[in-house]
Formats: sequence, C-alpha cells, structure tokens
Amino acid sequence: MQHFLVLFHLPLVMANLTRRPAFTAAHGAFMFFHHDAYKKIGGHKAVQSSLVEDVALAKEMKRSKETVILANITHEVSCYMYETNKEVWNGFAKNAFPGIGRSYLLALGISMFYITTFVSPLALAFIGLFTSQLLYVIPLLLIWTLKAYIDWTTNQKNGLFFLMPFSALMLVIMLHYSIFLALRKKGYEWKGRRYS
Repeated sequence: MQHFLVLFHLPLVMANLTRRPAFTAAHGAFMFFHHDAYKKIGGHKAVQSSLVEDVALAKEMKRSKETVILANITHEVSCYMYETNKEVWNGFAKNAFPGIGRSYLLALGISMFYITTFVSPLALAFIGLFTSQLLYVIPLLLIWTLKAYIDWTTNQKNGLFFLMPFSALMLVIMLHYSIFLALRKKGYEWKGRRYS
C-alpha cells in the first residue's frame, strides 16, 4: 500500500519538477543528499521534532531551493522495514495521522473515499455475481487493474492486487487507530521509544 499511496495520490510531475513542499514524499531507508545541501538545511536536527522525518527532510530541502527527486528504485533495491506484524502496525500508526497533518476532516475524507472507492466494489461484485448483474463486477476489476499496474511497476509480489479491498480497509482502520493514539495523548510507540 505504501507504493500505491504515493503513486495514486501524489502527482509525480509536481513532486519532481516543483519545489512546493505539499508535493513531497520520501522513504527514509533510501535518501541520498549532496553533503552541502544536507548541511544547509541543518541535517536531521532540523526535523528532530517530526514523526515523519523522511518527508520533513525532503520538504526542508525544497524550502531551501534544493532539488528533490522521488525515484522508483524498486528494481534495483529491496528493503524490509519491519520484522513483525506489531512493528508494521506501530510504524504505520506513527505515520498515518501525523502524516496528514493531524487533520480530522482530511481523515474523514480519506476514510470515506477509500471505503467507497476501494472496499465497497468487493461487496458490489458479490452482489453482481449472485444476481447475474455482471456490470457490478467492473469496479472491482478496475481497482484490481490499477493496483496490479502499480505492483508491477514497483516490483511487488504477483497477486497482491487481489487483496486491494482488504488493504484499503486496513488502511482506514490504521488511520483511525492513529487518531485514537493521538486523542489518548500517550504518543506513538516506535523502536522502543514513545513519541507525541
């Protein structure tokens, strides 16, 4: 879903050809800097209060008039960020709500969009199959095609696209869990540390 979120929502032309911070994504495991540019922005110290520091670093680069390129290197590099399901859950919970600027309105909009666009076509397809209304299957086929294309371009495992409705549902659940953690004011747990 990480690749899907970036490629579906972020206009790469705007991300790569403008210095507007709003059009920024990054993957902390593979960020390369010119030494002078990194020092110019103050390095990681400039974003030490950010929970989503990789994106914050890229935004700082853009604010400093540096060029930031978001490149698909999945055919040359692989990265396993997490070892357990708990690490996956905590890692994404840490980023989900803070990553959208802690906006409740945006969280509601994202939730409604993902449920309507990516989860409900599965139910619609089942209804279509049981009532012989095969047109009802088309929305599911379209989202599978979109996800399969993104999976193919980002070198993901074959067949993952079939799980798109469930992945989208888990994304919504994760976002709401991230909101719950923010409301609870106990912070986010990550790598044995707690962040607010």
